[in-house]
Amino acid sequence: MIDIQLLEQLDKSISNIGTSVIWKQKIGDITVWLSPISFENQQKITSRISESDNTMEIVFDVKRITLSYAIVGLNDVDLTPYTNEEPNFKIYNKKIKKDVNVPLHTYIYEKIMTWSSEYVDKTFSVYSTLLDSYKDKISTDVKFDDVKDPQDELNELEFRINELRLKLNMKPINFQSYNEQEQEDATKSDFDPFKPVNSKKGEEAEEDTTEAKNDTIEKPNPDQPTENIRFK
Repeated sequence: MIDIQLLEQLDKSISNIGTSVIWKQKIGDITVWLSPISFENQQKITSRISESDNTMEIVFDVKRITLSYAIVGLNDVDLTPYTNEEPNFKIYNKKIKKDVNVPLHTYIYEKIMTWSSEYVDKTFSVYSTLLDSYKDKISTDVKFDDVKDPQDELNELEFRINELRLKLNMKPINFQSYNEQEQEDATKSDFDPFKPVNSKKGEEAEEDTTEAKNDTIEKPNPDQPTENIRFK
């Protein structure tokens, strides 16, 4: 039987790989603790993109959502023990007009809604710059021998594209909807690259060849006058 202590050590060592890094940055009067977002939370952000049609609103909203998952502390307050889905924080729900318990990212999101757009833009810009540097460092320090799953790699690239678009205040691309439409179009298509070309064109070409063979010039007869030479 496996030792419980060993299991605990194993769980600790393989959990939150790549997301345990923390950057403490002084932005304005507040020291913001930022950390890379897990792949699972990246997927949640991506799904939110597909839920809105408002160009500028989705740009700002995705920035707020991203920061709500990336912020793991403020000033001297360490919030890393609460970066899970446990409803440890209380906020006032305007719809039902009473307090409700929510996870940390929801609590931070609600607080970010009260921030100025300039402060949100600045904090997001700082986070993106730190994340880019971190990714470059990983790429330089680590040499991967294994090959990534193409779908995972595509998902990461799509997420990265939208990160860059957000930096430029451009609307994120709804890749999920695009990919689903592409798959649907591929299913409907009856094109078969291995199917012979339409036989009708082949028949027409064959008829043209036959006619070309028949359109031959009769050899002149030395004993026949020149003006009587004709085409069949």
